[in-house]
Amino acid sequence: MAEDISYFTNDGTGNFTFQWSRDVGANDTTSLTSADFDNDGDFDLMRGTIGIIHYFTNDGTGNFTFQWSTNVGVGRIWALTSADFDNDGDIDILAADGIGRIYYFANDGTGSFTSMWRVWLPFGNVNSLTSADFGFLHFIFTETKP
Repeated sequence: MAEDISYFTNDGTGNFTFQWSRDVGANDTTSLTSADFDNDGDFDLMRGTIGIIHYFTNDGTGNFTFQWSTNVGVGRIWALTSADFDNDGDIDILAADGIGRIYYFANDGTGSFTSMWRVWLPFGNVNSLTSADFGFLHFIFTETKP
């Protein structure tokens, strides 16, 4: 079974127009996040699947090109969030999997990421993940307890 990612543009008044759909292969996407990861002025895309994060760059016209994937484990990547967590001016990512781990990847400003740490949570599945600025960026998550 194949899977598409679809792209809609907003006209600034809340009206969305379908632009395109792209086949991304297997039916296993569990999370998406977008930001200008490579600092070229347009939004790129991170896609979470079964234990893998995939990175796609935008050419500025809405065409996305696959760049790389990284295997982070066996659990589904249920949640991705992006923000400047290390306060260095570029967008980093946090990823959460279905077996209780959160991973932090620091961006060098060109779209190249380094795994900085992972934390194991006591209860298991991370269902959602977001970030917010309370002076410095923090993250908040929900998880399923047994």
